[in-house]
Amino acid sequence: MKITSYKKGGKTYYKFNIYLGKDPLTGKEIRTNRQGFKSKKQAENAYLKLRTQTPTKQETKIKTFNDAYLLWLETWQTTVKEQTVYKVKSLFKNQITPYIGDILLKEFTQLQAQAFIIEASKRYKNITNINIYTKAVLNYAKDLHAIETNPFAKIKVPKEKTDIKALTKKNYYTPAELKSFLEITKDTETPQAYAFFRLISHTGMRLGEALALEWSDLNTETNTLTISKSISRDKDGKQIISTTKTGNTRNISLDQGTIEALNELKKINKKYIFERSGKMVTRSYPLKVLNRIIEKNNLHKITVHGFRHTHATILLRMGKSIKYIQERLGHADPTMTLKIYSHIMEEEEKETPEDFSNFLES
Repeated sequence: MKITSYKKGGKTYYKFNIYLGKDPLTGKEIRTNRQGFKSKKQAENAYLKLRTQTPTKQETKIKTFNDAYLLWLETWQTTVKEQTVYKVKSLFKNQITPYIGDILLKEFTQLQAQAFIIEASKRYKNITNINIYTKAVLNYAKDLHAIETNPFAKIKVPKEKTDIKALTKKNYYTPAELKSFLEITKDTETPQAYAFFRLISHTGMRLGEALALEWSDLNTETNTLTISKSISRDKDGKQIISTTKTGNTRNISLDQGTIEALNELKKINKKYIFERSGKMVTRSYPLKVLNRIIEKNNLHKITVHGFRHTHATILLRMGKSIKYIQERLGHADPTMTLKIYSHIMEEEEKETPEDFSNFLES
């Protein structure tokens, strides 16, 4: 959807050109223009309304599930973040269209839909998302009168079994393990590698949030860091700057050791706190560095996200409240914080609460 503005009589108006398919007789594109809208929102609403009122001659061209998906995607992607578009397009590409993309809509039965969703649940853990998006595509096809009923409307979706213990089991370091990891990293890796892993382990920041940090986010007078953005991908998979996962901004305090480690990078990095060849670090690079350190030194294997778990579990050991941890980690609410981390503490010995940095160094 491309809405453009133009001036007329000193006022701003909006217009668009919309593709309505191809003439079944001539094969030529069918397009129409609409203009004179006083706001961009009015133009968008008119576009979407026109899209759902596509002439019958185009509707007959929607034959397969994939046809319906591509039409649905064109409209839906204008309503969400680009990162969401990229993820959902990947979901369709890998988990949906290879299996049902060529099925003729007129022949798509509820039994086929049920069989698909059961098989999908065996290979993909988040079956709810598959059901939601396949159903959305077919509801769109129904709105366009390409089908009379949605075959996914009354299917039974297998219950997802989320094993929180399995998700977080061993994917964190104990205080002793973290201390050892950071000492090894400081002695054998670059100052940037040490600063990065110290930062995420001492703050619980998400990977994307750390890589999006600019020097303007660091306040060395108050020893605080402003987390207002993250890196994500646009609809085509290109790395971009976006908002945080929750869309919120938070300020967190840093210990002096982490401040000093970050300040060392000012000598080599200009715009972003973490850079490679003058550019923002990609999401995949920290994991490559982490795996190299772990394998070279025979350390307990965790993921980059495991440092976020590490920070949270150590804070719990220190006696910090779930509310405090939720706010520091940037969770939207404390429910997930409690759900993920409470069981870990059943396996850990309780320690006397003290400052996080001192706790590690003691």
